[in-house]
Amino acid sequence: MVLRNNIAATIGHDFSFHQHPLWKEGTVKMVEIAAIDQPKMQIGFVQTESKEAAVAAERFAQRFRQAIELDHIMV
Repeated sequence: MVLRNNIAATIGHDFSFHQHPLWKEGTVKMVEIAAIDQPKMQIGFVQTESKEAAVAAERFAQRFRQAIELDHIMV
């Protein structure tokens, strides 16, 4: 509510806001405050062959792949 009511601002990586409802509806805007060289991040998934992945882990992996496909995360 504080963002929606212009009481506060937040700072974070742009990829963390692409799915946020307030950004999707155009209520909040992303503003680059400085061009910063950031180190590359590596993210991977590890799971055992003998067990099914937890539902939450499967959903995370699916949404992560979707974010890459939509160019919300650069690879």
